[in-house]
Amino acid sequence: MTLPPMPDTAAPLVSITSPTNGASVRGTITLSASATDNVGVAGVQFRVDGANHGSEDVSAPYSIQLDTSTLTPGNHTISAVARDAAGNTATASVVITVLEPLVETVVYRINAGGPSYTDTQGRQWSADQRFNTGNTASVTNPIAGTNDDVLFQSERWDPPAAPELAYSLPVTNGSYRVNLYFAEIYNGCFSVGCRVFDVLIEGVLVLNDLDIFREVGSLTALVKTFDVTVSDGVLNIEFRHVVENPKISAIEVIALNNP
Repeated sequence: MTLPPMPDTAAPLVSITSPTNGASVRGTITLSASATDNVGVAGVQFRVDGANHGSEDVSAPYSIQLDTSTLTPGNHTISAVARDAAGNTATASVVITVLEPLVETVVYRINAGGPSYTDTQGRQWSADQRFNTGNTASVTNPIAGTNDDVLFQSERWDPPAAPELAYSLPVTNGSYRVNLYFAEIYNGCFSVGCRVFDVLIEGVLVLNDLDIFREVGSLTALVKTFDVTVSDGVLNIEFRHVVENPKISAIEVIALNNP
């Protein structure tokens, strides 16, 4: 006699990998989660204060962007709900603090490797400019995790020969927020460890061994944000080789004045 299969009653395991519990944030951040299951994870749904944020992500790595300017300043709960095919669920949560928005003045919005562009919020992005080297590439594939696919469908990438790719942006001395936009659009690097590189801003290492695919997978938006101070009249952003070729999809520079 053949016995019927035992029902799957084991819930998935899930954890939020970004942001960390207690993090203080502003602007657009990436929500990321890791999930496993004894049979298989069917999807991960991110939630903000109990409400679904975006649609369920059905493939690892699990991530989505969150514009924290849509939230009131203060504490908010970020959750990731993992589901398996049997309907078992598990939830992980962290609490973040959304800071008061800064008074911001846009200095540069650059569509790296691409033409000028008006995004879905009506903001103007210039064609690629103020770089020292590199080649361009683009795709037409949809990009997950963003409403502005165009910004992530093009890139400037740097072949192995010197010099290293750098952008030199004239600015007034002061404090700036730098948003760096990335997506892995090259199908030859749809694997962990295929493309790894460093990023320096004003000579300071801000991204060590960045692996876009490891963080968000292929054809998915990734935004990294850094606050910097410029004292020499030029904001310098450099991309250094580690494995394969560095790349950048878009650069946004915002002058900051605390309220």
